[in-house]
Amino acid sequence: MGSAAEYQQSLQKIIDEVIAPSAAEVDQAARFPSAAIDAMSKAGLLALISAKDVGGMGEGTRAASYVVEKIAEACGSTAMVVCMHYAATAVIEKYGSDAVRRDIAAGEFSPGAIATGFDKVQRLKDEMAQGRELRLNRLGFRDGESTRLAHLHTRNFM
Repeated sequence: MGSAAEYQQSLQKIIDEVIAPSAAEVDQAARFPSAAIDAMSKAGLLALISAKDVGGMGEGTRAASYVVEKIAEACGSTAMVVCMHYAATAVIEKYGSDAVRRDIAAGEFSPGAIATGFDKVQRLKDEMAQGRELRLNRLGFRDGESTRLAHLHTRNFM
């Protein structure tokens, strides 16, 4: 895949065939979009902003913004995951070793590994909310109010 038209066509196919059909379920179930990330990896789109000298497409933030915007039209959750991937890739491109940069461009950080990390973060959020809820109860807040406040705080600061 070399030109903007090629990656844009590939992206649209993934949106139409993978992302859009599962968008409601991904959003409602707060499920990691593994199928979408896998499809993007196979199409080389996760290497969009990785440098050409490490096997990426060598595109910049304008291309990444285009991809995220198009995905967001179909699924906000998947767009956020892809946005975070590109943000991390940009930092790694600037400061990472060539070996790690090559691994990212080659898709070595598999969707399964990313999904496992996502699941761990979700469990951590739940544990943090439960701990906050217990502390709020000890401070005298009623159960419903402590639950609402604990989850609000965790969602806003996690």
